[in-house]
Amino acid sequence: MTLSAAGRTAFRLSVASRETPRTLAVVAVCFVSITVINALFGPPMSATTILLNGLVALLLGAGAVLTHRSWVPSRVTPWVAAACALAMVTAGQIQVWMHPDGAAFAYVLLIVVAYSPLTLAWTPAVVVAAPMVVGCVLVSRQFPSTEATDWVIASLAAVAIGMTLLWLRLRSIAELGELAARVAALASEDQLTRLLNRHGVERSLPDLVASAGREQSPVFAVFVDIIGLKQANDTHGHGFGDQVITVVADALKASVRHGDILGRWGGDEFLVLGVGSPQEPDALAQRVRESIRRSRAALGTWPLEVSIGSAIVDDQHLDVDALIRRADHDMYSRRRARPS
Repeated sequence: MTLSAAGRTAFRLSVASRETPRTLAVVAVCFVSITVINALFGPPMSATTILLNGLVALLLGAGAVLTHRSWVPSRVTPWVAAACALAMVTAGQIQVWMHPDGAAFAYVLLIVVAYSPLTLAWTPAVVVAAPMVVGCVLVSRQFPSTEATDWVIASLAAVAIGMTLLWLRLRSIAELGELAARVAALASEDQLTRLLNRHGVERSLPDLVASAGREQSPVFAVFVDIIGLKQANDTHGHGFGDQVITVVADALKASVRHGDILGRWGGDEFLVLGVGSPQEPDALAQRVRESIRRSRAALGTWPLEVSIGSAIVDDQHLDVDALIRRADHDMYSRRRARPS
């Protein structure tokens, strides 16, 4: 399974939504800790520096809280991370401007390198890179001309390294998303028929229930059972039995409505779930049999037959498990009522 562009974006933003609150919280703690250590053991710090660092720490904490809230859209998260990074860089640049120091400038460039891969998005990373570079160019004028040129080059290199790390990280996340999608498909898909398996059907139920609630429509279940599959396996082998299952699956695909949930419920059982009024079991059975007849070449003269039962319930009394049991019971009742 290959993720669409929208799927890759959604997966990337889900990673950002999980990572960003923790990252901002850790950085805030580190920022405060470094400020305290410098104040206690380093050269004297000005009140302006302490105030700037305090404001940045508060901003980082606020960003961590904000991005942790479920009501904040995931697409906002990279912008919050980028804005917090810009605040840290700007605070550092102001301090270097007031007290030119190469080590302090180096700290600023480390932040420039580190922030890009943490945003997990190109647009916010590029947008905030521009004021960061402009600020570094302005601050570099506080140093002698030769050093100023070196600092400008170092600033551009920091941005380039950060963007390269972002590119590498986005590639890794895209590959991880593809792998997660394949694992999800394997967990939800029946490998023989390419229909949903039982787990896949159950994962689809919340969307079905939500759709029934929005449309205020009933939900139906249709249960389909292959008659004599064990005999087919015993007589002709399991390869032939797999052909029988595949023919029925293809017939059902061609017979159910678009938007209905179709899955392989068990070895010889299939389940159709949908919103609205179902097709009559006898009519659906006839359509399936007609489709099977068109596939008769795959089965030779083996008399493939299916039993079909259905049940329906309105959205106000919806119990999907009970609905499926009723459809199963109806299917067996119809089978017993069939002439031998």
